Amino acid sequence: MSPDYWRSNPQEAPAGAMTATGVHNLDAMIYLFGRIDEVYCTNLRRVMARLGDTTSVMLTFSNGISATLFCSLVTAVTYRFAVYGAKGCVELAHQDVEFRFTPAPETPPTGRYTTPAPEIVEYKGFNALAAELEGFAAAINGDRPYPITADEVLHGVAAFEAIVRSAELRQPVRISP
Repeated sequence: MSPDYWRSNPQEAPAGAMTATGVHNLDAMIYLFGRIDEVYCTNLRRVMARLGDTTSVMLTFSNGISATLFCSLVTAVTYRFAVYGAKGCVELAHQDVEFRFTPAPETPPTGRYTTPAPEIVEYKGFNALAAELEGFAAAINGDRPYPITADEVLHGVAAFEAIVRSAELRQPVRISP
């Protein structure tokens, strides 16, 4: 990323890579799992001269779920959103949106464990940004409610601000209710 590009300015991109690549995943986590109680962010400068280009965030949700959010501006462009549970792992992967479900074994493994074949559903050509804008336009026109509530939006802002603060302080930060 060019040093004079606006996204490489620390004032425009607090918490480094989190601003450019992580905020949408943060919104998705809030939508799926609810309120976040605490965040802990490390923001490292590995390649870029002015900006933290490698950002990791650990999140603790009010319902007990924990999550990790990793953002990088210097690796190959990739996308992966994974949720691990007692019955398996589900992933959204790649920019063309590939949905993958890998079930957990029915019995505890003995010896070398082999992963069962995942169920894969591809959504080639799906444009998440276009879908988001279409949903926003539909809400403005009164066709259907926007799927993200105002409370979730405000909580997302509070969580992002806590991530920025955590990166500055280099310690966990609680999010006020």
